[in-house]
Amino acid sequence: MTLTRRELLAAALATPFLTQGRALSAGTPGHVLVTADTQSELVVVSRASGRILRRLPTPHEPRAVETVGAGALVAHTTIGQLSLIDRDAQSVTEITGALQEPRYMAAHPLGDLAFFTDSGLGEIV
Repeated sequence: MTLTRRELLAAALATPFLTQGRALSAGTPGHVLVTADTQSELVVVSRASGRILRRLPTPHEPRAVETVGAGALVAHTTIGQLSLIDRDAQSVTEITGALQEPRYMAAHPLGDLAFFTDSGLGEIV
């Protein structure tokens, strides 16, 4: 199956509506995840106050984050790597493999499945 960038982004934008109001916040209502690429951190921010609640160190230059199940997936485009964030343990697991430039991500609205593009390979994984 081949999707265009436009189709992938449309699916990602539809996700909040398909999840029946579930907050896209790493499983914690009222919190959002933000990448701080130059600091190599994932930042947990309060939706209500905008206050930083916690910082999680990540591999070099996190560029995109997507909530998946009870955690999150982070793309590190410049080093060709993904990170898996465990919300409960507040830990980061580096995922390496045959990736070149992981970039855009979309979580499946019904489970622990995510799709991402690899702009170096020109594929959706």
